[in-house]
Amino acid sequence: STPKPSSAASDVYKRQNEVQEIVNHTLEKLPSKTRQIFFMNRYEDISYPEIAKKLFVNQKTVEYHISKALKALRAVLKDYLSFLIYLI
Repeated sequence: STPKPSSAASDVYKRQNEVQEIVNHTLEKLPSKTRQIFFMNRYEDISYPEIAKKLFVNQKTVEYHISKALKALRAVLKDYLSFLIYLI
């Protein structure tokens, strides 16, 4: 039989899934342009100047959308701060 993970490991796994669901849900609720720019930067590792060039917008516009996305994520993840620090 497969050994069961320890209770602590199981709790960490559950919390990680919970945090990921919250992040996904928050990103889905963002305006499409904000979500697009955030994904380009954080998931595709595209720099602000490159995003601005690709989308034909000013770099300040890119910065605004990244800031807006991060603000939304900080607001919903504030209760998970101690858990997130634990993961580091």
